[in-house]
Amino acid sequence: MRIFMKVIGIVVVGLACGAVAGLILRAGTPAGSVVPAPIAIGAPSKLIIPSIGVNAPVVPVGVNAKGNLGVPSDAVHVAWYKYGPRPGTPGAAVIDGHLDTWNTKEAVFYNLDKLAPGDNIDVKTATGQTFIFKVTAIKTYPYNATDASVQELFTTKSAVPELNLITCAGDWMKNQKEYTERLAVFSQLYSYK
Repeated sequence: MRIFMKVIGIVVVGLACGAVAGLILRAGTPAGSVVPAPIAIGAPSKLIIPSIGVNAPVVPVGVNAKGNLGVPSDAVHVAWYKYGPRPGTPGAAVIDGHLDTWNTKEAVFYNLDKLAPGDNIDVKTATGQTFIFKVTAIKTYPYNATDASVQELFTTKSAVPELNLITCAGDWMKNQKEYTERLAVFSQLYSYK
């Protein structure tokens, strides 16, 4: 999978590899969500999504020489965009992962399209904190989208910290070596410990 999210500074002008199975309008702050008190928040170290069996180490990534969002080097890790916010801090943190790879039929985010609003996404940090996010929306983008709607993956108007997950979906385009769509799962912080 090749994530091809163009990032210039903090402005996104492209989209990551992945697709969403359906469109659900993005919700506001879910009932019961919290805005954490100012605390030192460690870098993400593990992503856990109980409903789809994900328990993956998190690696930090930036962008490659072409300006594309980095991806994890293997099928079992996920990658956090280290130049954005840490999960649990104000803003929209972004984590991507593979749908599959040339030698792995079902990679870490293979079942990401099965998430639904209200599902939990847990992020454990290197300093021992756990941030629990609730899925608020799921959305698809064309693989080559570069319009302003893609920027919502990296920005937010909410005071509640957000976490957005990205992977590939849709049909495999053999000639382009790309999937036809990108899947984005939006979530907001619900609690932390």
